[in-house]
Amino acid sequence: MDTEIDEYTPDEQALYDDLLAESESEAVRTLAVEAIRVWRRLCELDRILSGDRETWLTLTDGHDGDITVRIDAALAEARQQGAAYRGLVADIRRLAPVNGTGGGANDDLAGMPT
Repeated sequence: MDTEIDEYTPDEQALYDDLLAESESEAVRTLAVEAIRVWRRLCELDRILSGDRETWLTLTDGHDGDITVRIDAALAEARQQGAAYRGLVADIRRLAPVNGTGGGANDDLAGMPT
């Protein structure tokens, strides 16, 4: 797995720096890079879902007068990516100190479902 991203947006850089939280662990850095990739996918899915509904919703008028509504996989994918992101952040917080307080049981995200 490639563990580097060529270029970060300012928001991505701030998120990466926050997730890294002074940790020099290769595992934490790799998880932070993957979290940025998931974050990018979530942002793109949000743009799709917030924009033109024709990109994720199809209405079809059948010959018998019935209307069929088909929701594309964008909604399901957004939920899956959200769960993946939460899991990555929770893993990072367990492995890396958060502002010097450490991870584990004292972690702010420790009680969150993954």
